Amino acid sequence: MTGWYALQTRSCCEQRVAGSFTALEAFYPYSESLGYRGAVVRRPYFPGYVFCRADVGDLAQRHSLIASPWVTRLVGHGTDPEPIPESQIHSVQMVAAWASELARKVEVIPTAAFKPGELILINHGPLRGVQGYAVCAKDKLRLIVQIQMLGQAVSAEVDATWLQHCSKILTCPANPGRRPTT
Repeated sequence: MTGWYALQTRSCCEQRVAGSFTALEAFYPYSESLGYRGAVVRRPYFPGYVFCRADVGDLAQRHSLIASPWVTRLVGHGTDPEPIPESQIHSVQMVAAWASELARKVEVIPTAAFKPGELILINHGPLRGVQGYAVCAKDKLRLIVQIQMLGQAVSAEVDATWLQHCSKILTCPANPGRRPTT
C-alpha cells in the first residue's frame, strides 16, 4: 500500500511536518514572498496539508506518520487513509517547481475546488506532461491542477499554444466569441 497520502497538520506547521520525516519522501508546495520588514514568508498552496509517500500498511510507518505532535490525521474516509493518485502529485510538483524557477514572473495561487471543466494536457513548454483543467479567468487561460480528495487546487497561467486538443477550451464562457489573451 505504498503511495502518496495527505497529512493534515496543525495551523502553520507544514514546514515542521515536512522536515520531520527524514526517512520518507514528504513535501508541501509553497510560494515565497517578502513579508513584513523584508522577511521571506512561505505561503503553502494547500494550507494545513503535507504530502508524504509512505506504506500505510506497515503499522510502524503509519504510527510514525501520525505520532508527530503537528500532525492531526491521515486524510481519508473514516479510519482508512486514501492514497492520492501519482499523476495529481506529479502535476502539483511540476507546477510548484516551475513557479519557483520563475517566481517573479509566474503567479501560482491557491484556488478553491471547482466544478471540473475540460481536461487538458500540456504538450509544450516547462509544464510538458502536466494534466489539469482549463478555465478562463479575466480573459486569460489558466491551468487548474486539483487534489480531488482535498477539494483544493492550484492554478497557473499558461500559454494557449502549449495545450493539446484545446479547440473547445479557448473560448471564454462569459464571452463565447472572444479568445483569451496570452
